[in-house]
Amino acid sequence: MAAPTWLALNLALSIVGLSEAQPALARLAPSPLRRRMLHLFVNPATLLRRRNITTGPLRFLFLLAMVDRPLAAARLLGRAVWPEEAWLAARYGTGGVRVRVRHTFDAMRGRL
Repeated sequence: MAAPTWLALNLALSIVGLSEAQPALARLAPSPLRRRMLHLFVNPATLLRRRNITTGPLRFLFLLAMVDRPLAAARLLGRAVWPEEAWLAARYGTGGVRVRVRHTFDAMRGRL
């Protein structure tokens, strides 16, 4: 929760000058690369334009930038390649590994 909290506090500092947040910002700040990525999606200008980042393929980059733990980011990337078991079962039926292999081949051929 460090990156989302940092983003909200940083926006509050930028918009209303919430200088009391400075110490917390220093402790919660993500890496410079992640900060740059987050600012591409959410900054005072994008808030004023009411930019919608909940749709489209770029939302995945935003979600990856928001994730604090590398394992959670890997899990998110894995879900992009292999959907949840319920989705696979609804699409292909039950079958364990066979279903995942079939989904992978269908995805490589653009048949999703």
